[in-house]
Amino acid sequence: MVSLSNHRLRTSGSLGTLAWRLHPSTAVSVVGWIALGLLLGAAVGSGLGARGRGVPATAAAGTLGALLAGLLTSVVAGLDVVDVNGTSLVAAGIGALALIGVLQATPDTAYE
Repeated sequence: MVSLSNHRLRTSGSLGTLAWRLHPSTAVSVVGWIALGLLLGAAVGSGLGARGRGVPATAAAGTLGALLAGLLTSVVAGLDVVDVNGTSLVAAGIGALALIGVLQATPDTAYE
């Protein structure tokens, strides 16, 4: 269900339908998920050094994992995405690390 009134982003309903509403203060949790994903991805990428795929790839994987996990958690749990909440941030961190792990577990296809 999409609604463009009251200018907010929130999840509601038993199935967690997502209503997207535009406003300058919209999606504070989303900003937190992105920041957490970038931070974790950059930390893991720089920690792996030459063994990994590099900081940009792990930061991108961390950001994507954090966004997916944070949004999924908010929709399933019926959390408001406008407010920062610990549950979605913890889920975003776990999602970021999980997707970074999948990225690192897949073989590198670069030719040397």
